[in-house]
Amino acid sequence: MVLCLRHVSMLLVWLTLAPGAMSAEATNRLSAEESRQRAEQAMAEGNAVLAAQWFRAAARQGNAAAQVYFGWLHRLGRGVPQDDHAALRWFFLAAAQGNAGAEFSLGTMYENGRGIPTDKAAAARWYRSAAEKGNAQAQNNLGWLYLNGLGVPQDAAEAVLWFRRAADQGQPDAIGNLGLLTYQGRGVPRDPVEGLTLLRRAADLGDLEAAAEVIRLEAEQQRQRAEAERQRRAETEQRRRAEADRRQQAAAAARPPSPSPSPSPPATAPAMTKHPGPVPPRPFGAWRSAAPVVDMGLRQMFLRMDIRANAVTFRYDCQYLDGSRLSGRFTTRAEVGPTAIRILERGQSRSEDANNICVASIRPVILPYSLRGDRLTVTFTDKPVNLRRLGG
Repeated sequence: MVLCLRHVSMLLVWLTLAPGAMSAEATNRLSAEESRQRAEQAMAEGNAVLAAQWFRAAARQGNAAAQVYFGWLHRLGRGVPQDDHAALRWFFLAAAQGNAGAEFSLGTMYENGRGIPTDKAAAARWYRSAAEKGNAQAQNNLGWLYLNGLGVPQDAAEAVLWFRRAADQGQPDAIGNLGLLTYQGRGVPRDPVEGLTLLRRAADLGDLEAAAEVIRLEAEQQRQRAEAERQRRAETEQRRRAEADRRQQAAAAARPPSPSPSPSPPATAPAMTKHPGPVPPRPFGAWRSAAPVVDMGLRQMFLRMDIRANAVTFRYDCQYLDGSRLSGRFTTRAEVGPTAIRILERGQSRSEDANNICVASIRPVILPYSLRGDRLTVTFTDKPVNLRRLGG
């Protein structure tokens, strides 16, 4: 059985174009860090044109993070014309300063042939440089190249090594990849229990493909258990019947024929039982948004809700242009009714790394919802969010 392993070569973000301009004098009187902060604020407000101007100002002053983001704006054509060659120039400038996000970005350019001929070996070298600096996305992508023998010798054990390094940082794709290989026994001793545990962990972090694998593998195991139980019962029934036939034959040989039995009295009709009406379904279980619930240009935020009868756990997965990924979670008391979820207390989560911060919160509020099979729509302050059921 061939399973599809995941690897992220780029993060697609939709940035809103809005008019805006600033004077050269304004850009010259601010430091590189101040310009970068202005750019991030403009991006959060949906003004990609103004953000690009501020990123350009910071990038020209040598700010490596701004150079990476300005390169991504060129790659995506947001706020500036789409230009892979310009993206490459800014990535190279930031990479010359040892910026891991730039090295990861160059790896995606070489791997996909964006602005430069496709070169898997060069992609692997850039991924390795970023991976050795601790960039979890680069570690995952390098593992994927090793697993498939692209630009490097095919080596499942080496792939496992890089997947494990990324997984130790909580990178969901790497956790899912490591889980699949552990389940299959590729590059690591086969351990279906540990493999499924890792896949469930990746699903908990918002990896929809890992969640789908969990559902598929659990269904496969359930079918195997059901078939084994069916065979066991069939063998037991066969032995029981053989023993009953043996005893019946022995008894018949030991006693004379018995008189015909009297006819049995007619059976009485069973009493009618009144059943209660159907109970409206509740959205208990795990759900994940099919699209970002927040798109601030530099990052996308995906939402997962684990709904129980008296509590809801919110999990947020923030994905950034430079390959970073941050996750947070919190649990609030709640009441789940037939048409709405009442959040009874405030909750908040915060996670951060060297360059990025992800913060999410909710206050006591009533969240109307509609449930249709494996699709749940929850309304947050007049904004409907569509979620898809995970396993379990």
